[in-house]
Amino acid sequence: DHTGPELQPNSSFISRHQVPLFIYAPYFDWIKKINTNQPAQQIDILPTILDILGQEQKNKNHLARSLLREGPK
Repeated sequence: DHTGPELQPNSSFISRHQVPLFIYAPYFDWIKKINTNQPAQQIDILPTILDILGQEQKNKNHLARSLLREGPK
């Protein structure tokens, strides 16, 4: 959950903290709905997976949201 050392001295905040997340689902159209330019946090992974599976999250964390749903972060 942490990025490595800074490789360039003048790198931006985002480039220092980006960690890739891949969701591979070639047979599902919902994958096209994800905005890949939106900021996300690790706490967004569980709501996203539950949304993909069509399950409701019982104990909601109000700081997290499914990446399938647009909204402020």
